[in-house]
This record gives sequence, structure tokens and C-alpha cells, in this order.
Amino acid sequence: MIKKILFIGFCIVLLASLTGCGQDPDVVKLGNEGSFTAEQCLERGFNDKVIMFESKYCGHCRKTLPDFIVACEEHDVTPIILDLSEDEDMAQFETYDIELVGTPTFIFGCDYIVGVKDKEAYSSYLDAFLISKV
Repeated sequence: MIKKILFIGFCIVLLASLTGCGQDPDVVKLGNEGSFTAEQCLERGFNDKVIMFESKYCGHCRKTLPDFIVACEEHDVTPIILDLSEDEDMAQFETYDIELVGTPTFIFGCDYIVGVKDKEAYSSYLDAFLISKV
């Protein structure tokens, strides 16, 4: 009888984990690179924004921040840079209902990338972002 109860309990836990039970369905989990659906993008207000999520404790963030800023300046784009180690920035991040793989993470309108890139890569993403706004 105990084995049967344990087996049923195991099945319930397994089924809950496979169906995403307990997870917030509104939170979008980001991969390494991709795009939001049009609905997700508009709901979060990303369509006209360029955002970098970083942390002062992230060495990769410190390394790539200058290249990102220069690329934005060259494209006459003012990015939002949120330091997730700061309470105020973290509070703003939480309003977006996204889950990051890591930092740095960049949002260019409805597209996102994770990790260090060079200035030319940021420029390419900014070009695509500006074309999508037209």
C-alpha cells in the first residue's frame, strides 16, 4: 500500500513538472538568442527600446559595456542600462516578466541576445532594430 501511495505521489510530481504547474505562465524564459512574440513584445513595451541587463559583479558586462555604448551612440540610440545588483533597477526589471539565462542580456526591440559581443555585432542588431521601427 505504501509503495502504491509513493508511486502515485511520484506521478503527480512528475506530471506537475512536465506541465509547468507552479510556474508563472506570464514570465518569458529567454534562451541565448531569440525573439519575443509580437504580443509579448508589446505587453512588455520592448518594441521601441534597447535595453542592457547587467550587474556590477559581472566581469563580462564590464568588458562589453563600452562597445555597446559606442555602438548605441553611433546609431543615435539611447539605451536603458539596468544594473540588476541595484534594488531600483531590479524592481524595474521585475516589471518585464522575463527570466534571464545570465548577464549581460541585451534587448533590441523584440529581439534579444545573451553574452558578450563586439561593437560590430551590436551595430548589426541596432541596424535591424532601427529598420523594424520604420
